[in-house]
Formats: sequence, structure tokens, C-alpha cells
Amino acid sequence: MDIYETLGVRRIVNGSGTLTSLGGNTLAPEVRRAMAQASQSFVFMEELQKKAGEEIARIAGAEAAYVVSGAAAGVVMSIAACISRGDTVLASGLPGVGGARCEVLVQEPHRSVYTSLIGFAGGKARFVGNPETVTEEELEAAMGDGTAAVLHIDFDPMKGVLPLETVIELGHRHGVPVVVDAAAELPPVENLARYVSLGADLVVFSGGKDIGAPSDTGFVCGRKTLVDACAAVGPYNSATVDGSRTYFLGRPMKTSKEDIAALVVALRSYRRRSQANERRCRRITNSLLDGLSKVRGIQASEVMPGPEDTIRPLTVPRVRVTMEPRKAPAEDLLRALERGDPSIRLYSIGDALYVNPQCLRETDVPIIVARLAEVLAHRGRVAPSTRGCAR
Repeated sequence: MDIYETLGVRRIVNGSGTLTSLGGNTLAPEVRRAMAQASQSFVFMEELQKKAGEEIARIAGAEAAYVVSGAAAGVVMSIAACISRGDTVLASGLPGVGGARCEVLVQEPHRSVYTSLIGFAGGKARFVGNPETVTEEELEAAMGDGTAAVLHIDFDPMKGVLPLETVIELGHRHGVPVVVDAAAELPPVENLARYVSLGADLVVFSGGKDIGAPSDTGFVCGRKTLVDACAAVGPYNSATVDGSRTYFLGRPMKTSKEDIAALVVALRSYRRRSQANERRCRRITNSLLDGLSKVRGIQASEVMPGPEDTIRPLTVPRVRVTMEPRKAPAEDLLRALERGDPSIRLYSIGDALYVNPQCLRETDVPIIVARLAEVLAHRGRVAPSTRGCAR
């Protein structure tokens, strides 16, 4: 029996994507080997962080990089870095809101659970514009001596949001750094270097999504002075402040030597694996379309996700599943699929179910097809078809 069986934890057929709540992604063999090897030796963690950061920066085309314990931790440490700017005494007081420069500007349409991370770092969020639109004049007028940074959550395209290029131009005009939360904006793999090339000062990526590192990894990359300020508030830095040894707000966000090694190895092979994953997603999508077309009462089509789709990224095609009659409650069907063993996790928008092939194995396809047919039949909507429903 494996560990999940001994704990009585159900496995999941993951047709939603690289969600944190489902464990992120799976690890490639070379990533697992790197973790096993790293676990057998001791190193100076600051030295490991430095060398890993140099390698990640090279891959991402940035001046510097720093490994963090997930993208949320990366946002917190990035905001703390923009507030403290390397000032040890100021950094030692975080996350208490203090100092003359602690406001972080956010466009109102970007307001979300993620903007609460600003407060974790000791910042004060100031929302600009309204939910429908933000103007350049509004963002520029909000910038002043108290502005520590602009946080741009790259969840675009979003109606009314100023493009990143404009945000960077305005920020730099006033000496305000721009932090980009690009946690789930891979693929496309080109995004690794795109934000820095546009001029973003700090960019945060999740390691546990498409990159394929452990879910509790991520990295910050960008301008060296600010990346160094991230490291200064990180888990392995300490300093003497007012005669006492002090750790900083990143201490609870510790990264292990195993995680750091895994992230580096995953990034080294990411471009190659990303291309292979595109081909795998295409095969799985085609298999789903073929299998579901044989289930009476179901219509399946391939769609590209749009702005209303909250499951990232937007470059992976989805399979859209609608039931006849169209008033079939998609949410009820989702719950029925989740209750099984293995539990099947899809998602819904309106009256349709959606399957994201990003985290599926090809052997998962017949399980999804069979269970959808079974659930619909159980609810008395249609009779199951015997074609394409192998368990």
C-alpha cells in the first residue's frame, strides 16, 4: 500500500488543472531524483539560495532570482522588499505597518484574495479606479512619496485594466517599482522572460504549476537590488538589531534544500517538457472529444478559455461538455463526480462542465467518460452507452 492508501485519502482524476487545493502538479522523474539526492547532504542554505538564484536568473533572463516557498510567499517578500529597500532596521519591524513608504497601488479590477497578501508584508493596499475601468491619470495621481510599489496581478485580459506596459511606464516615471504576480501565467514558456523584458522590477512565478516543481516552491526574479532585498527579509537571513539577533518576516516561509534543488532541475528541463505537454494535451483533448461523443445526451466541443474562465492558464484548450436537456445542473453533476473513488474534479461555468487536460493522464480519459455516462444514467437523464465507456 502507498502512503495515500494507508491514510485513507482518495486519489483524484484531475481535470481542473494545477490548483493548489489539488496539490499543484506531479513531479517528473528527474525532479524526484534531484530531491532524493539533495536530501542526503548538508549545505549552507544561503550559498544554495545564491547559486540556485544565479541559475534561475540565467534561465529567466533576469538580473537575479530568489527561491521562495510558493508564489504567495513570493508576493509577500516582494512587497516587503519594496518597502524596506534593504534597510535592516525597517525590515526588522515588518510586517507591522510602518515607515513613510508602505502604500501598494492595485488596480481596482485586480482586487481579490491575493491582494490581502500586501498586508502580510506590512503594506497598505490602495485601490485605484473602479471595478469597470482604471485610467492612466488615476494611477499616476495615486503615486507619491508614500508609494512603495504597484502590484500588477497578471490575470488579464480583464476589462478596464491598464496594460502592464503602461503600468511599468508610469511607475518608472515616478520611481515606483512594479511587482508582477504571474503565478499561473505559464504556459506559454515565453512568459518566463517576457515580464522582465517589458521592464517589470520583480516578477513572481509559482514552481508547483506548469513548471512541475513541488507545490510549495516558486521564485522571484528581476532587478538585482530588489531581489537582494527579498533575500534580506528571507528565511535564512539574520541580523543584529538594537543588540539582539533578529530574523525577518520570511522566516516562516522556509524553503528546503530538496525543494530548491527540485525547482532548479524542473526549470532546466521546462522548455522541453512544456513542448511535450502541449502534444500530450492535444492527444488527451482529442480522446475526450471522441469518447464523450459516444455518450448519448452529451455534447462536447473544444474551446479556448476566455476572460470569464478563472482556471489558468489561458493557453491550454478545454473540452466543454453540455448535457441535454441544457437545464441539467452542472454543479450537481460536479458534486456527483467528486463523491466517487477516484474522485473526478472538473469545473463549471454556467450550465457547462469543462475539462482541462493539463494534469490528466491518458489513462484518465476512459474513467471520465464512463463516470459521466454513469452519473447521467443514475439521474435518469439518459441511458449509458456501452461504447467508449471502458472503466
